[in-house]
Formats: sequence, structure tokens, C-alpha cells
Amino acid sequence: MKGFTAKDFRVAWWMDVTLTKSKIEAAKIKLQEKWPDQVMHMRDDAIRAAYQWLDAQRFMIHPGDSLVWSLKDLIEAWAGIYVSIDDIEVAAILHPRVLGEYPRYNIAHDLIHPAKSRLQGIVPASRDSYPVRYRRNPYRSKETKG
Repeated sequence: MKGFTAKDFRVAWWMDVTLTKSKIEAAKIKLQEKWPDQVMHMRDDAIRAAYQWLDAQRFMIHPGDSLVWSLKDLIEAWAGIYVSIDDIEVAAILHPRVLGEYPRYNIAHDLIHPAKSRLQGIVPASRDSYPVRYRRNPYRSKETKG
């Protein structure tokens, strides 16, 4: 895109982020086309939770090394529901700022602990307990959104 700068990218990411059932289904099909011989475990609520966790993060321009922390475990502990790697892959397909493939996305290593309010409307979220114990806190900061 001619004349498209990094600043434009940061401002334009909001384009249309409503996760409708049809958008989720289209992303599932895209992932199944990519890996046709694998059985997929994909649940819409887990995809929405993974999308919200990803959305709270800062992003680099290019995919980098995988995180030191297990992305799957971090999302499960935050959302309180089981999240498969395929759920995360579908969420990454849907997210306009996420580049790369699991576990090497363009997520900055200074992780942000998303606000629990992001889980509002995701039915089973926070029902289960996924205690994750790390030697040190994986998050650099907390999201302050209401």
C-alpha cells in the first residue's frame, strides 16, 4: 500500500473487529485448509477469549522468536477456560495485527495482563480454574481498561 506508514497501521487496526459467527467459521475453514489432515479442536468462546488476550498485547512489525512463556497456558489462566492451539491459531487469523504462526507471532515480549472486562459476553469464561505458577510474573504491566 503506497504511503502506508507504521503510524497508519497502529491507527487503522480497529477496522472491523466484531467477531461474528460467520467470520469465526471462515477463519476455521482457512485453518483447516492449511492443515487438512489434522483434527481440529475449535470452540467459538475459546477463540473469542484468545482473540481478546491477543488484542491486549503490543505488537512488533515482524514475527520474532516464540515467547519464553507458554502462550496457551497464559491465555487459559487469564480466561479460565480450556484453549487449544487451534483456537489461538484461528484467533490469530482473525486479528488484523497478528502476524506469524503459533508460537511465533509478532507479539512483543513485554506482555500486558488483559483486563477481565474483555471476557464479558464470553459464556464459559472464568468458570474453570487454571492456576499457572511461574517463578516470576510473565506480565510487564496490567491493562487498565474498565
